[in-house]
Amino acid sequence: MKAAFPVALALLFAGCSEVVGPGWELRVETSQAVYTLPDDPIIVTVTVPFTVRNVGARPVALDRCGALTAELQRLEAGAWVDIPSLTCLPGPNHEPMVLAPGATASGLASVSAAGEYRLRIPVAEEADGAFTSRAVSPSFFARSPES
Repeated sequence: MKAAFPVALALLFAGCSEVVGPGWELRVETSQAVYTLPDDPIIVTVTVPFTVRNVGARPVALDRCGALTAELQRLEAGAWVDIPSLTCLPGPNHEPMVLAPGATASGLASVSAAGEYRLRIPVAEEADGAFTSRAVSPSFFARSPES
């Protein structure tokens, strides 16, 4: 029964995500509310597909390093904590993606431990601007195979 409450809570908030910037309306959605980690000593992560949708009236720039960039956070003791990820170095693969009104972009994140997570997507007002804002997904859960 304990496992059912976080799942129900995640489904309740699955349609919500934070709005960033004046006039910007971005929705970040994961493909599921709950992911099960692999029961395999070699494959230790689960892939979390996500989509960013611009439901606003203005284009925005999203950070990408080859693929769409997402910052992963885990809820620990009531606070969101950044989970370290690979650093993207400046270069030809690190160019912003402009997301027009009504357009979507997709990406993948990886989770390797059980817990409650969320994704933050760096956002700028212009392609050459600073990524000072973040669009945030609803929380989702990774659980161990035994759960």
